[in-house]
Amino acid sequence: MAPLMGDYTQYDYAQTAITLNPISHVLSSSDHAIAFRFTPRGPLTTDVEAIWLVRDSAVEGTDYDIAKLMRVWDVTLSEDKVITEDNQAGVLSTAYTPGPHSRHEARITDFCAWYANIAVCR
Repeated sequence: MAPLMGDYTQYDYAQTAITLNPISHVLSSSDHAIAFRFTPRGPLTTDVEAIWLVRDSAVEGTDYDIAKLMRVWDVTLSEDKVITEDNQAGVLSTAYTPGPHSRHEARITDFCAWYANIAVCR
């Protein structure tokens, strides 16, 4: 844990998620926040940047342990990388047939429409 941020008086172990656009997200808890940015570099490559934020007066190594703060998302992002790469291998397979997204993937459908609109506008 890190020092509480803002007006928090106790750790509440909740998170608030904010989506800034189709490829940027922020997750905030009472003691830290994590900003994610996914930058497509080509059809098969995306850079993932994760930035951990703590109270401005917090001192690394004294007020918080960076390894402990990052542990959950380090594991999660590593697992997500494997899932994404496996999914991409399936999409590249000759057996793959494109189809509609499930209703649970509305954000992906929205992203595809947004991206296609940018490509058409150029």
